Amino acid sequence: MSKIIKKIRKKMRENNVNEPNEGGNWLRLGKKIDGGGVKSTGRHIVKLLEEPTKKKGEHYLTGRERDELHFLLEEDGEEKRWNITLYKLDDKGVPVKDENGNPTEHYLLKELEDVKVGDKFAMELKNKGKKNFVEVEYPLPNVNVNNND
Repeated sequence: MSKIIKKIRKKMRENNVNEPNEGGNWLRLGKKIDGGGVKSTGRHIVKLLEEPTKKKGEHYLTGRERDELHFLLEEDGEEKRWNITLYKLDDKGVPVKDENGNPTEHYLLKELEDVKVGDKFAMELKNKGKKNFVEVEYPLPNVNVNNND
């Protein structure tokens, strides 16, 4: 996966064709709770099944169009989809810009940069105060890299 992420990081301003979201089973790292907030669904050990693809998506609150990276993963023998935005976004879904006016890349791009197709890694939704974040563990201890079982 590092090749595609490096390519995307190099060409982050590149326009992409708007493609519809695919159906399928989605990996859920958290569940909304009554009264507000999100509760973690625990640690997920997944395997990357194919190179992620860059697509257009929508911010879940504002409906604003955003660039996303879509993943096809396997968890417990079941295919699951998962996506992240390419840029760090503010509460209104607008990309946060650096001192040069360029969008700031999402922290998970760096966390997932070395994962290759066939590799297993762990993800878990964590919180720090009122903010949620995804913790990535890679490589996993006692798990063979590029384990194709």
